Amino acid sequence: MRSEIVPPPDAQFFSRDIEGGAPAISPDGRQIVVAVRDKQGTVMLWLRPVDSGTIHPLAGTEGAEHPFWSPDSRSIGFFAQGKLKRIDENGGDLRVLCDVSLSPRGGTWNRDGVILFTPGPSNLLYRVSADGGTPVPATEFDEANTEASHRWPQFLADGNHYLFFVRSYNKERTGIYAGSLDSKQHRFVLHTVYRALYVPGYLLYLQDKTLVAQPFDVHKAELGGQPTPLPDHPALVGPNSAAMFSASDTGLLVYYPNVFGSLGWDLIWHDRSGKRLGSIGQDFFALFSISPDATKVAASVFDPTWWTPDLWIIDLARRTKTRFTFGPGSSGAPIWQPDGQAIIYNSSTSGTQHIYRKELNGKNPEPLLETKGVNESPRSVCHDGRYLAYSRRGRTPEARSEVWILPLFGDRKPFPLVQSQFDSSDATFSPDCKWVAFRSTDPGQPEVYVISFPDGARKYQVSTGGGETPYWRADGKEMFFFDPQTTNIMAVNVEESGGKLKLGTPHALFQASGIVYRMGVFAASPDGQRFLVNGDPPTMNAVSAVPLSLVLNWPAQLKK
Repeated sequence: MRSEIVPPPDAQFFSRDIEGGAPAISPDGRQIVVAVRDKQGTVMLWLRPVDSGTIHPLAGTEGAEHPFWSPDSRSIGFFAQGKLKRIDENGGDLRVLCDVSLSPRGGTWNRDGVILFTPGPSNLLYRVSADGGTPVPATEFDEANTEASHRWPQFLADGNHYLFFVRSYNKERTGIYAGSLDSKQHRFVLHTVYRALYVPGYLLYLQDKTLVAQPFDVHKAELGGQPTPLPDHPALVGPNSAAMFSASDTGLLVYYPNVFGSLGWDLIWHDRSGKRLGSIGQDFFALFSISPDATKVAASVFDPTWWTPDLWIIDLARRTKTRFTFGPGSSGAPIWQPDGQAIIYNSSTSGTQHIYRKELNGKNPEPLLETKGVNESPRSVCHDGRYLAYSRRGRTPEARSEVWILPLFGDRKPFPLVQSQFDSSDATFSPDCKWVAFRSTDPGQPEVYVISFPDGARKYQVSTGGGETPYWRADGKEMFFFDPQTTNIMAVNVEESGGKLKLGTPHALFQASGIVYRMGVFAASPDGQRFLVNGDPPTMNAVSAVPLSLVLNWPAQLKK
């Protein structure tokens, strides 16, 4: 039997978003939990019994993503506001278990009260008690295979062994692996570029865009027989290797249908009123940056087969796109040198993100920062070319992102500018290099602040209801940022007098219909008159309210 589950009135399922996550059906097949975004933009978990037409929100789950069930189907684990949390199915016993990053990659819960999860996009798997505590690493990277991420874990029936997805720069080793809580080692099971899911007797995974079921020996953690295609096509979120489906132990399958396909999205110019001025192309764009003379755009673009990004240079006048980096790792976060003759970016060839510089006509990049044990990502170069502002973060769940400065002269010894118990990033120099705007999660939601440079003695809050991704106008008299709550591009007037700043009231310019996840929403032109937005193509808006597909007794399809 097949049926559909529609979103609540005046709302849409959030599963299409890279951070929302797939719907999750309970192991006993009774209930489905899914992230929903209402018309005010609030994201919460909603619960829907399979045998009922009602669906209701779970209070206290604001900002939730990637839900997963306890093995007894009575509690739900989820991630929200940089925390791993749990809540009972009846909405009670809401608890914070531990810290994570703002981009976790899935969790799973065993019958012994152990939760296995990935705290961030470049992390190992960690384990923590379902009652809360300090997470400890459960896996380790295979350096010989240049593994970059362990994610999307799933405990098997014995509660000790598990499956998970490994992203590796040795592309043939990307896929599903088997591990156990007794060891940090893991064993290759299946080559795929998307998450897989074990159900009794089978492994469900994607071949191209089709869901297949292949016999799986859970005791040996080995595949057998041949994969059988199913008439189901779950949606894909390639950049994080997610497949948007879930299945119970009782033969139920639920998924977000792939009606949109994998066409990428547009980089769209808008004026200050939000009027669309035209697209510079459609692709799988991530972070991007406009050149100082506004004639070129450097963009990180995902390979739609392997989902590892490289940098491309888009010439706006000639309307050409030229590849700038060539792997083997991912390359992202491009920023322009002030003279427009080089790109500074991060690359994770070694499995950790470090910072490099490459001349536009150069063959080999120059390493600027390769600090062992931390991820580093550039954000801004001072107009005189003397300082680079960048984000730095350790690879443990409790590590916080910090704002650091790298002098590009002398001994080039980096130093911290913003360090606290909160995540800080997106550091952007003012045109006169006297101030640095940055994003911080203090006091819980992201806000934009400005701090004096280099002394850090004066600090001002710029946004007042949520903000990230700050930009300065070239004359320093206006700032722009993105409000993740309303998805508006915001503007603030700036005046400096006597070494102090006077900030105006933030006001909305227009609402961005972009891909609202943490990989680049917009960039402002130097004169502040145009904005390049990572925007949904028209077909995306048409499927925002598409129902979930529910299949009862899906294994019966294997006998046809």
